[in-house]
Amino acid sequence: MINAYRKTLSLPAVPLSPSMTAVAALHAKDLAEQQPHKKHGSLHAWSDNTRWTGGNFLLDRPDSYNVMWQKPQEIAGYLGTGYEIAASGVRDADHALKVWQGSRPHLDVIANRGIWEELRWQALGAVYYKGFACAWFGEDKDE
Repeated sequence: MINAYRKTLSLPAVPLSPSMTAVAALHAKDLAEQQPHKKHGSLHAWSDNTRWTGGNFLLDRPDSYNVMWQKPQEIAGYLGTGYEIAASGVRDADHALKVWQGSRPHLDVIANRGIWEELRWQALGAVYYKGFACAWFGEDKDE
């Protein structure tokens, strides 16, 4: 759905990434089942788990950025940096896309606008699970 939407904007499709899809699946499940966002107040929070380091990405705390940026490497061995958009309370993947389209910061990631304009996405993974949707983007091809 994200790539179909990008096509309507005359943007190239982003290659689907097994690594990013794995991270998206684990994070959506973590949000639904462990609910770290309730403790941390952010959908970019992760619970503590033996497979990954817990914590919370906060835009105003640069020391927290690696909680998000390094998660694809930590979980799936992806060599680049990962960037996530997330939604809660959504019915399905289509609803999640509509929510992201209505949110300037999320739409900017999808459409390479604003601070994301110079980045060229080479990896994408997106998953819906029990009311949560997570989409992960990366600049490096998934090897």
